[in-house]
Amino acid sequence: MKRRTQAIDGRLSIKFPTVVQQCAVLMLHIFIIAALIPTSSVFCQGILVGPECQAFREPKLPFTARGQEPGWMITIDTNTIFLNTQYGALQLNMKRTEPQATAEGILYSTEAEGRRLEVFIRPEICADVATGMPHPYQVRFELDGQGHAGCGGDPNTLLTGGEWTVQSIDEVPVAEKSEVTILFMEQWRVTGSASCNRFIGGYRLTGEGLSFSQLGTTMMACEEHLSRQESRFLEVMKAVVRFEISPEGHLVLHTPDQRRITGHR
Repeated sequence: MKRRTQAIDGRLSIKFPTVVQQCAVLMLHIFIIAALIPTSSVFCQGILVGPECQAFREPKLPFTARGQEPGWMITIDTNTIFLNTQYGALQLNMKRTEPQATAEGILYSTEAEGRRLEVFIRPEICADVATGMPHPYQVRFELDGQGHAGCGGDPNTLLTGGEWTVQSIDEVPVAEKSEVTILFMEQWRVTGSASCNRFIGGYRLTGEGLSFSQLGTTMMACEEHLSRQESRFLEVMKAVVRFEISPEGHLVLHTPDQRRITGHR
């Protein structure tokens, strides 16, 4: 902060800038800094920051996306972007460029042999139009200006990464002071609390849905109402055929006869 000095009646007086003057200087500094910052995306520790301050993490590579009508698939690895479209009639292998952040998410833009390919990836839940399987990314590509939409990323990443606390079973809220949880682990194992006893088993994800297998529990004696809740929970778990992630981020497990389990993190 600069000071101004002034002699008054032979005495030295020091004047400090007023609050208004200090604010004006600060605002000027902010405008100067903002003018020097580029509007393009910035990469910082794996996170892209876009022109409007959005933060997007680049998907883990290799990354695969698919769509329908016409059927297409895109695979992005560390060096290339491979496009298979028109049900396999057209295949292009292009150089992978550094990703950019846009208002839509992450953009890969590349050219080869006079053709331009842009791949837009946004971290939003996307349900496959054919199977209903949820994916962690919405994906759109444009080849020479012609665009198609689909879904990308590994659906398993939506299940793993933390324990789910069950809120309701068959639309009935979980009993007070009871704990029902589901934890998806590595090597396709699942565990948690069934109400009173612990359970463990396996799970499987296919292009069509989700299923559980070989579910077993400990053998502790339970209060009657918890025993009934536990039996209902395990019965529904064994019948699950698919899952979804709600707009609120809740896990919903579905059976063919419309039964379901709902949980949150």
